[in-house]
Amino acid sequence: MKNLHEINKEQIGFDILNPPHKDKLIEMDKCVICGCETIYPKNMHIDYRYNYVEGAGQLCIECSKKI
Repeated sequence: MKNLHEINKEQIGFDILNPPHKDKLIEMDKCVICGCETIYPKNMHIDYRYNYVEGAGQLCIECSKKI
């Protein structure tokens, strides 16, 4: 019987726990107030984000509601 890693490797071409591009995974921006991960990648321009405060940084949805 095949384990999950072998099945993933056959179906998608690599082991899901050791992807060939793991060092190039997209880093997400964090909320400047609570520190949680937001839905925006760090490399996304601020003009295309909601809840970004110039001079402060990115806010998560919950913290932006509090302000």
